[in-house]
Amino acid sequence: MKRVLLAAFFGLFFLVNANAQKFGHIFSQDLLDSLPAYKSAESKIQKFIDEATKELEQMQKTIENQARDLEMGKDTMDQFIYERKMRDLQMQYQRFQEKQQQSEQDLQIYQAREMKPIIDNLQKAIQTVGDREKFTYIFEASETSPGVPVYVDGGTDITDMVRKELNSYYK
Repeated sequence: MKRVLLAAFFGLFFLVNANAQKFGHIFSQDLLDSLPAYKSAESKIQKFIDEATKELEQMQKTIENQARDLEMGKDTMDQFIYERKMRDLQMQYQRFQEKQQQSEQDLQIYQAREMKPIIDNLQKAIQTVGDREKFTYIFEASETSPGVPVYVDGGTDITDMVRKELNSYYK
């Protein structure tokens, strides 16, 4: 009999404890998309991409033109000079590939630098709302994020609460 009462007590304890947990969800990408600071950072990043792309396209065009000119003049050119120009062209192409790789690395660094303060503020706002509203868990509810709940029924959408908190950081 004691075991039954003890089991019932623990079952009731866990049931009450489970009901005391408060769950929330947030659509963080929608929230970020609405922030002027995020839009500004995206604009800066896009400008960086456009400039790097333009520079790389120009390098590629130059290499292609030189390769075409070299191929067209191959028959009238001394073999030694042709081979030297081919080596120069190969070196230019190698520099182009290195520039392309460096541009990709630079973009990652630039993106991180521009987005880090915004993401940090978002995390801070989520934590502040979670603490203030006594949430046990807050889930990302976006359909495009990994680990998304397939079904969200119940819980509280805290996107607007976090939006208010986050906007207070940018005033």
